[in-house]
Formats: sequence, structure tokens, C-alpha cells
Amino acid sequence: MTYCRLLASLAVFVSLVDASCSIQDVTLRAVTDDFWAWKLREFPEQATKDGFHQYDDKLESYDPHSFIHNK
Repeated sequence: MTYCRLLASLAVFVSLVDASCSIQDVTLRAVTDDFWAWKLREFPEQATKDGFHQYDDKLESYDPHSFIHNK
């Protein structure tokens, strides 16, 4: 749930960025885009729940390697 709150906060923050972006804004946008892409890829079931259907054919992995990898 913490990830969802963080993601929601980031989404609100990014949506407030003015259309005339400075270099810092562009960098922030790239970081948040990368984070969002990672979250959708690593948590496909949540992505589907959130309405993103690119990963509908995937399931989250609960093997020990995945837990270590996602720490």
C-alpha cells in the first residue's frame, strides 16, 4: 500500500508541473516515468487493477529470488 500512496503523490505532483518545463522538471518527469514503468512491469496484477492492461497475461512471482530482487 505504501507504493500506491507514493505513486499517487508522485502522479499528483507531476500533473502540477507547468507545460514549460525546466531541466529539473524534465529530469523529474523521466524519473517518475521510469518508476511507473517499473511498477507496472514488476507488479502486473496491480497494473491490471489500476486499468493498465499491457501485462494482463502476467502474474506476479513470489519465489525467493523475486523477493530478494525487489528489496
